[in-house]
Amino acid sequence: MSGDLGRILNASLKNNTRDRITGALIYDRGRFVQVLEGGRSVLNQTYQRIRYDMRHEKVTLTDFAEIPAREFGAWSMAFADAANAGDVGPALIDLEVAPAEVLLEKIRRVTAKGVIAETQEIIDRV
Repeated sequence: MSGDLGRILNASLKNNTRDRITGALIYDRGRFVQVLEGGRSVLNQTYQRIRYDMRHEKVTLTDFAEIPAREFGAWSMAFADAANAGDVGPALIDLEVAPAEVLLEKIRRVTAKGVIAETQEIIDRV
């Protein structure tokens, strides 16, 4: 997976910068939770690209909503491995049943810990 992860992150950095998308991607024991922020049309296109990418399984959209301001606007695609985030609460919740707000709170706790790295910084390490 590490090679695929590096390629996914590299493509995300390039595509999100081009499309003015911001957000965060959290990895936890083989699963991901991602927040994307941007224009409705480009987010829809990005979601469809992710959904049909054969490297992804069980892609689930938990929420799609208008927001007053970008919460993760500092990053075109930030990445964190939750295993390195310390005491940010329980491991990722069951993604099939967890409400969007629970998943978003997990990402908030990880980003507040300062363990987020801009994608380009970690590609060489993945």
